[in-house]
Amino acid sequence: MPTTSVNRLLNKLIEDESLEPKLGWGLRMAITAMVPVIWGISTQQVLAASWITLTAECICWVELKGAFTQRLWILVTGMVLALLFAWLGAITAPYMWVSIIAIFFVCFLAGLFKNLGERGAGLAICVYIMYIVSNAHPEATGDALRERMGLVAIGGLWALVVGVASSIFMPVRQPYRRSIALIWKANASLLEAVAKGWNGKGVRNGLRTIYEKEKQVRAAIDSSLQLYQNRYFQTRNVPLTEQELAKLRKQTALVGIHIVAIGDELSGMKQQEVSKSTQLKIYEALFELKSVVNHLATYTISLKQESLFIVLAAIDKANLQVAALEETLATQSPHQSQLERIVQLYKRSIRIIESGLAHLEKAGKDKPVYSSYSFLKTLYLLQPRKWFYNTQLLFNFNTHTIRYILRSSLAAAIAVFIYKWLQVDRGYWFAFTVVLVMQPYFGATLKKAFDRIMGTLAGGIVGGLLIHMSDVPYLRECMLFVSFVSMVYYIRTNYAVAAFFITLSLVLLFDVEHAANNEVIFMRALSTIGGACLSILAGFALLPDWDSKWLPKHIAQAITANYNYFMAGFFSEGKPDWTKMKRLAETANSNAFDSFNRYLSEPTLHKRPVISLYHIILNNVHITRELNNIHVDDEVMLLNDEMPSDENSEELLQLCLQRFHDVMELTPYLDEKSKPSSLPVVNVSHPAYTTQQLFYLERMQNEIIALYQNLQQLIAHNDTATEEGISLS
Repeated sequence: MPTTSVNRLLNKLIEDESLEPKLGWGLRMAITAMVPVIWGISTQQVLAASWITLTAECICWVELKGAFTQRLWILVTGMVLALLFAWLGAITAPYMWVSIIAIFFVCFLAGLFKNLGERGAGLAICVYIMYIVSNAHPEATGDALRERMGLVAIGGLWALVVGVASSIFMPVRQPYRRSIALIWKANASLLEAVAKGWNGKGVRNGLRTIYEKEKQVRAAIDSSLQLYQNRYFQTRNVPLTEQELAKLRKQTALVGIHIVAIGDELSGMKQQEVSKSTQLKIYEALFELKSVVNHLATYTISLKQESLFIVLAAIDKANLQVAALEETLATQSPHQSQLERIVQLYKRSIRIIESGLAHLEKAGKDKPVYSSYSFLKTLYLLQPRKWFYNTQLLFNFNTHTIRYILRSSLAAAIAVFIYKWLQVDRGYWFAFTVVLVMQPYFGATLKKAFDRIMGTLAGGIVGGLLIHMSDVPYLRECMLFVSFVSMVYYIRTNYAVAAFFITLSLVLLFDVEHAANNEVIFMRALSTIGGACLSILAGFALLPDWDSKWLPKHIAQAITANYNYFMAGFFSEGKPDWTKMKRLAETANSNAFDSFNRYLSEPTLHKRPVISLYHIILNNVHITRELNNIHVDDEVMLLNDEMPSDENSEELLQLCLQRFHDVMELTPYLDEKSKPSSLPVVNVSHPAYTTQQLFYLERMQNEIIALYQNLQQLIAHNDTATEEGISLS
């Protein structure tokens, strides 16, 4: 491989690791797991080392994100949970029916942990693995039980030590800045999708592809908000650094809105009607803006002066490219207005980026954790308010959550009953597979089951070959280390590969314990296949969630969220928190879109007007975008980007309101709970809007009319389908 290619690959790896430190997470897992194994081999205490390794490994499945105190809270919580559920598994082990009842409640609680987000999912793994493994070894009683709990405590403390050591030298605000950098990277990916095809190479991306990229931007914003809840205007009792970073995060969201608006303008242009030179200028301008955003992501994490120079140089190039595009406005074009708007949105994006750089500079230099946290400040994480808040999140019930949790709990209880009733040796792998494979929706469960079966079979075969290669010194120990790193590295990107390395690590660990044989490998493979099949069967038979039922409800929720966004923006007193309403509407749109994608694979597809459903979802997406554009224009008017228009907007707003009322009258056909208790007729004085904002209002009115018409078609189809015993709601 040429040297330049190697350097490019290494730079890409370093850049990806700075954004999402998967390799660092894998190394933390490997060090945490390997040290007890090495100690156990050297001291002939392999069994004791196994419990230490198991506990530490379970806690390491929780990805350390957020500030240092958040990480410490997660590690302490993981240690407490590991102790509690290892004890519960041990004391219930001798009693089959008690074990079955206990696994039901353990999985129920583990399912609730997923309400805490990504970190909660890691804690859930810790909960049910510690219970299942401890329950599978019933010999621990009396002194043996106390000894086991001591080993579990040592494993928890070891994981805590390694976790703290991996975080104590990092800059205090680096995790916050990393979450913002991920938003910039998502914006760059969105720009790439918008620009594709305008250089004459390849086909332009459709609305569906661009919307998927838009969802990634929103997911990155939501992830940052989950870790750092203070928004740009919530600056009371918040350090200056966090105030500036919150403002910077808002800038990233505004740039995302502008990119989507540019994409909307481009989607309304017929490419064949645009000259080749103009097409190329559009592409080059978007490419340079993408370069700016990518370099800004790097600078946001590193804060290195050389990275800042690269960003500033990229901004200069972007300004030159937009100036070249602006020159084409002198020539008449069938898409003159769209090009003018693209130039305007592009310039605004550059100004927002420059403002973001100013906020990043005001945030100042970042100190490492060890010089910023006192012992008392670190203990502050144990305050009751923190635990109360997370408890509230934990017990945030909704229909989908409860159905999924009950389904997985029942399936796990059935798995434990089967392997205990049949007295299957190492049959706890059967229960492992059920809880790991089970997903909220059937399609996701089917895919994960297939990936796990393939990964398990391949890992068992390779592991079986490796354990017979005793003539190669330290081969198995090296492969065990590689497996620990790789299973974490691939767990989110390729579950089949992750399952391969998980299986390989378990087979090699059994060999370290002198317990590896063909029967063990065969039983694990058989249990994995059985657990995957039970998960698939449970998805069909136990409280199934079919999107043929839920899709109309999701669509009704999206319509209602957009209506609330519209009302809050134009018919409420005072200045609304439009960013909150925007996020609620976008989340509802996303839920409907995801439900539609799952619905396409269900067997009742021919019984629904798919085109009408898809158009209704797109109508809602476009209504949200127009509302976003109007509110963004309100903010940039302070920059004298455009003066208010003399045209009267009151009549247009009242027409939009009436159209929306017509739509809301139809939503009970989708979901009886979606109609507001009253549909008010309100008169609120409105500020003067710009010509562009009035244009967005007109486009929104057209989308609302189209939404109403598509709903009527859907309802008419439902009237016909009802005669065949089919209903939308």
